[in-house]
Amino acid sequence: MKILLTNDDGWDAPGLAALKQVAEQFGEVWTVAPLHPMSGISHQITFDRPLMLAETGPQSYSLDGTPADCVRIATSQLPVKFDWVFSGINNGGNLGTDIYVSGTVAAAREASLRGYRAVALSQHRNRFKLVYDWKHTSWMAATVLKQIVAQNDFEPHTLFNINFPDKFHCSKDSLEAEFHFSSPDELMKQCRIIRCESDRNPIPSDFQIEEDGSFLYCSKYNDRARSSESDIAHCFAGSIAVTNLRI
Repeated sequence: MKILLTNDDGWDAPGLAALKQVAEQFGEVWTVAPLHPMSGISHQITFDRPLMLAETGPQSYSLDGTPADCVRIATSQLPVKFDWVFSGINNGGNLGTDIYVSGTVAAAREASLRGYRAVALSQHRNRFKLVYDWKHTSWMAATVLKQIVAQNDFEPHTLFNINFPDKFHCSKDSLEAEFHFSSPDELMKQCRIIRCESDRNPIPSDFQIEEDGSFLYCSKYNDRARSSESDIAHCFAGSIAVTNLRI
């Protein structure tokens, strides 16, 4: 099995390193990721300038383009026929209507449009200022991807969007509940995998007016509106939210 990895956080992002460690359990791994962080760039494609592909390691490259560019270059210019495309693991959630602005999801969408089986993976972060331990994320990713890769009925023109709960997650019962797991098996006994729908509520649009009259975005991700059975609700409550998106 040959697997292409990409992301929108950049070729040297810790989430991509965590995903590579997991993907190597399933087969041969190639990486083409953006040279610079490209979060929130959605499905932008570069048409107005040449793109430079640079080797960063064995079967690993950076591209001075967008996540969707990375998929286009990798699937058309590398001497590989990929079986899967994994995009992530994003440093932050891609829940609900985030899917329309996410570069992580866009890379998986581009792969699906081109006929590849694709998965977008994101790690919800409640506290971005804290140093994050990606070990738990790797454990969760390995468990979920094992189930997805084993499926024989993957529908064309679809992709999986996976969001992992934060080590510190929000729920109605506990605003700050911390995971304390010493092994993958112990973690997965407590952390459920929920197949659910993507929330339809719009991304919050709260702005602070600065002294010069400009607008500074100030919405709080964890306070966003959500339906009770959506991907946002399940992920915030401490479950792994898996949605199957049709393109």
